[in-house]
Amino acid sequence: MRYLPLSDTDRQAMLATIGADSVDDLFVDVPAAARRSGTVDLPAYAGELEVEAQLSAFAAKNLSPSRAPFFVGAGAYRHHIPATVDHIMLMAQRVTKRNKAVLSGGLHPHYRETIETLAHAVGMATDAMPLAVDAEADTLGHIDADTACVVVQTPNLFGTATDVTKIAAAAQAAGALLIVVTTEVMSLGLLKSPGEMGADVVAVEGQSIGVPLSFGGPYVGLFAAKEKYLRNMPGRLCGETVDADGARGFVLTLSTREQHIRRDKATSNICTNSGLCALAFSIHMSLLGQEGLKRVAKINYAKAHALRDHLISLNGVECVTPRFFNEFTLKLPSAAAPVVEALAARGILGGVPVSRLDSDTAFANHLIVAATETNTDADIATFVSALKEVLS
Repeated sequence: MRYLPLSDTDRQAMLATIGADSVDDLFVDVPAAARRSGTVDLPAYAGELEVEAQLSAFAAKNLSPSRAPFFVGAGAYRHHIPATVDHIMLMAQRVTKRNKAVLSGGLHPHYRETIETLAHAVGMATDAMPLAVDAEADTLGHIDADTACVVVQTPNLFGTATDVTKIAAAAQAAGALLIVVTTEVMSLGLLKSPGEMGADVVAVEGQSIGVPLSFGGPYVGLFAAKEKYLRNMPGRLCGETVDADGARGFVLTLSTREQHIRRDKATSNICTNSGLCALAFSIHMSLLGQEGLKRVAKINYAKAHALRDHLISLNGVECVTPRFFNEFTLKLPSAAAPVVEALAARGILGGVPVSRLDSDTAFANHLIVAATETNTDADIATFVSALKEVLS
């Protein structure tokens, strides 16, 4: 049965149980600016066939990355997937017993907002630095005796790659943890890994390997920590073992009793089954191997730098990212959002305007662009030609 309606009596009983006077009381924490007022222009009802047809028509309006030159970045990357594949802030608080998180200005705004929401809920302070192209090193001046963790991203929102070794040393000297975020896992085939740079905790988006874009998800998160912090990691940790017959198997090696018994003390209540994404990632990674990952990473690096060289030859276009892997940020002579819309009208998915991610007007002209092994020379030529036309 797909739909289980509630009567008014049912609703009132549920509200009384949780101590709310009305349904509206459940949304008091949602800012007024984010609420929709008035009625929604939708029919009272429709048959399944009609709804399916309408939703399919809506979906057909999307420009699929499989049908267009694609240069979008900022956490979503198109890579070739072989046919064979077909709550950390809180952790640092538990470890350090401190109450402040320093957030780099290079951190993806969506990640920053999520952290701030979670931190607010548990009374943890956040020191979020202003958005900046090369911001990671600036976190050094914000570390103090109250700092539980420093969160940096490399490559960051603007594509800037940073060696965070000195930040790790400074954070750890002050008794804080360094948390490194990486949205492009493919970069680990060429750049120094967070662990090599001294990170205590690492959060990586693994979508680039084996997982299609799928209009934003589901994706696959990769999470790691130094061994001494394993029991403070959220979720359930699986270990490899052998059974009585010597066959390979897996068990919940470090699943603490709090996860099952003292649930109010649990490090998380994560029960999501993302097995399909994890399996796809594993298959693609096994096909690549260590050397294959390095080769693909080098191709990404070369494609992106070639694209950058072509784009900055256009009048008024400047690359503001000082060092990058396969993603960089352009400063255009005009607002970036209308440019992206104009490119889409020409059948090109040409990047992400920073203004779509953050309201800082200083970055209204900034456009995040990525290139991968899937971009052909013809794609690049088409993109450069179309951008030149749009800007003229």
